[in-house]
Amino acid sequence: MKLKGLLLNDFYTLKEQYLSYMKIMIPCFILMGIVHSDTHVTTLSDFSYFIIMLLVFPMSVMMSLFTYEEKSGYMKYAFTMPITRKTYIQEKYLFHIFNTAGAVLIGDILILAFALINHYLPNMHDVIWLICYSGIEFLVSMIFGTWVISLNMKFNISKTRIIMVMGMAFVMITVIVIAGGLLKTVTDSEWNTPAFWMIATLGGVLVLLTIWMFFMSFRWTERKEL
Repeated sequence: MKLKGLLLNDFYTLKEQYLSYMKIMIPCFILMGIVHSDTHVTTLSDFSYFIIMLLVFPMSVMMSLFTYEEKSGYMKYAFTMPITRKTYIQEKYLFHIFNTAGAVLIGDILILAFALINHYLPNMHDVIWLICYSGIEFLVSMIFGTWVISLNMKFNISKTRIIMVMGMAFVMITVIVIAGGLLKTVTDSEWNTPAFWMIATLGGVLVLLTIWMFFMSFRWTERKEL
């Protein structure tokens, strides 16, 4: 019941944020669908950008939530209730999971809907791709969400924003640079290359860093000054 109460509080707190996001994204999706309607669809992956765009939403929501809580002093008030700091941080991760799952699910529905609108009937290969692609996007969102939650337990919202922007920029630039070398090897059907293993190593480091930050977030929450 304690987790349920915290979850409902967060959802109601960000009700306007959800509505604002829908007002922005719905016209964008409709416009992209109209533009894409003139192209010949050959696979579901032609609409992969739907999920990518929606994955901005969970992280944006978490940043907005922590901004509100910091300005209102919510944590100090929350801990006057019969909840522990461990329960508080557990609820934040659960809240992010719900937002990420919802974003991925909506993205999947949009992909299938626009494929059918464009008279493309998905086959088994498309279904397997959609499941794998959704899983990867869910994992990526959980990684960035863990960073947001854990860093907000260690620092304030302003420092968290700076660290997140710098960290994401570094990851994206690194991946793009390495992917440039990998793209050439893919065209040559050669995967066992330094570029491939560099990307694999970077992914492994990010996962290990995220796991460490997840466990540290509980310790940082216990030590956080209110």
